Amino acid sequence: MKRSLLTLALVAVLVLAAVPASAAPPEAAEDQTWIVTLAPGTVAAEHAGRLVGPLVGSIQHVYQHVLNGFAFRGSERAAQALERNPNVLRVEASRGFRATGESANNGWFRIDADNTYTAGDRGQMANGTSVRIAVLDTGIDVDHTDLAPNLDVASSISCIAEEPSIQDGQGHGTHVSGIAAAANQGDGMVGVASEASSVSAKVLDSTGYGTDAEVICGLDHVAGLYAADGIPTVINFSLGEAHAAEIGCDSSGMHQAICNLTNAGVTVVAAAGNSAADSSNSFYPAAYPETIAVSAFSALNGTPGNDGCEFFLDTFSY
Repeated sequence: MKRSLLTLALVAVLVLAAVPASAAPPEAAEDQTWIVTLAPGTVAAEHAGRLVGPLVGSIQHVYQHVLNGFAFRGSERAAQALERNPNVLRVEASRGFRATGESANNGWFRIDADNTYTAGDRGQMANGTSVRIAVLDTGIDVDHTDLAPNLDVASSISCIAEEPSIQDGQGHGTHVSGIAAAANQGDGMVGVASEASSVSAKVLDSTGYGTDAEVICGLDHVAGLYAADGIPTVINFSLGEAHAAEIGCDSSGMHQAICNLTNAGVTVVAAAGNSAADSSNSFYPAAYPETIAVSAFSALNGTPGNDGCEFFLDTFSY
């Protein structure tokens, strides 16, 4: 299986007022989600409940493979208390991510994706093992006739508590999965890697929004699958958001998770944002050095060559 094919499959493919001492204390700040990274030797599965128990908060996710830590929902005061615990390395507020990418099939036509099937590049290793493509997105339509043959439902997961099914309620994840791994059914769409196995990690809700706490949940799940069977795995991120620059794997829980994944042998591909902006210093996860960042454009005619682009310029240059 050529790495270029794996990449291609994922291209076309985010005031407290002062009060008198006798008055009731001010209400705590509104709860939010926090990502906690634990010190080495402090096992998240064993200590998360003990650490959060004395505080006013609830555990959202426990990470065991890509990050030694957990996510919890609570106040800033609770987060500060956790940060002072000697078993805790870092506490950070969770950040938002959104789906990125077009919903039309122009990109698929433009790269002649169906030709990869004819050429024999179909997403399998020489021994017939199907490469795993993990789509971290809004889910996948489990009943889609082009996707069902390659979709590993049993290995899929939803990290959205309010949407426990991997069923796609927005459409973006289904679109991305089709570009990557739609089966050759004789009609309809054919994925670039049409015999690869697809796994859904639902980390964005039906509005196309999620947080890094949920994204790390998806990464952690995929890492567990890879650790269990060693099947060659590629992660697709058609999501992202502009954030402050991060330097070094320990700059955030998200960055640490991706570093640990790539060090283990998992390939991570991320969309550059589709916003005509430089993503190298601000758009994450594409900006992480450990990811393969992909940017793209689409001509109006949806075919190889620049005819469609020229038509676009001619039309709108008057």
